[in-house]
Amino acid sequence: MALWRWEKGRQGGGYEKLKLFQIFNRADCYLLRYPEGFELPPHKDPVEHGRHFRLNIVLAGIGRFYAEKCLFDFGPIKFFRPDKYEHGVEKVTKPRLVFSFGFVI
Repeated sequence: MALWRWEKGRQGGGYEKLKLFQIFNRADCYLLRYPEGFELPPHKDPVEHGRHFRLNIVLAGIGRFYAEKCLFDFGPIKFFRPDKYEHGVEKVTKPRLVFSFGFVI
């Protein structure tokens, strides 16, 4: 995946991601772009070793994020364990832009 280029997202595509940076397999940072009508079904993001944490901040758009459990949930700011808890996005009704920072410890 190239830096500074929108790429297809995981989970069957349908959304796009722009990698801002990555530090080996330990940390990454993306802008995520979800089009109107997109839904991200419940899923987990497993990691090979360690515990995966992710901070998502909704910058624009409408589409509810859900997770089995959030460690911190304050409006557009969500901090959660994507490796441990199922999470997803309900149908997006207005194009959505999310800043996403993840790390593994």
